[in-house]
Amino acid sequence: MIEQNTIDFLINLTTTLFEKEYFGFKSSAYEYIDRIFDFITNELKDLSPQKTPNKIHYLGKFYNRFTANDNTSWYIFFDYDERSNICLVKEVRNNHQPEIQFLNREEK
Repeated sequence: MIEQNTIDFLINLTTTLFEKEYFGFKSSAYEYIDRIFDFITNELKDLSPQKTPNKIHYLGKFYNRFTANDNTSWYIFFDYDERSNICLVKEVRNNHQPEIQFLNREEK
């Protein structure tokens, strides 16, 4: 499950990535974001969740990393209900954002 604000962020990110010329074609930006959605829906719950440091708990109690390319990793922050094995994705941030400095150094 993904919170609506996170879905909206990712959808809007396609336009931002294209307009800032990270991708030459809008379809390439959509494919890039689709890979993040695929990771969230197909792989996230099968990985061992990492505990988010208290200082950034507002992002989610747990996180996992999705490596998009050599320069960018995306950190998926979520809450997890172990009994029902359900992840609620709350935030998505990349390694260029300041909150990531609070994660374990080897995770960056």
